[in-house]
Amino acid sequence: MSVERAGDAKAAQRGADIWRRSLLVWAILMLLVLLTLGLAYLPLGRFNMPLALLIAAAKAVLIGVIFMELRLAKGFIRLAAGAAFLWIAVMFALTFSDLASRAG
Repeated sequence: MSVERAGDAKAAQRGADIWRRSLLVWAILMLLVLLTLGLAYLPLGRFNMPLALLIAAAKAVLIGVIFMELRLAKGFIRLAAGAAFLWIAVMFALTFSDLASRAG
């Protein structure tokens, strides 16, 4: 019986750790959202967009690593996630190169 109780205690502790970590990451994400909102009202000129994208990338990494558990995933899952992030980076680069080449 004591072995079952020890196992239950470990499971309960693991559950508490998961909740604590998830709430901490959620709080960080909310702070980053507020930072993005505050950034929208600051006149930083050309630096508004890069800073907003940097904050968005930080939020995406947090979500991927913590909530999608990519740090614990096997190699192929990590490869697929990396390929997805690379593809998004390529699409952003193409979009920004198009915007930079327009006259106006």
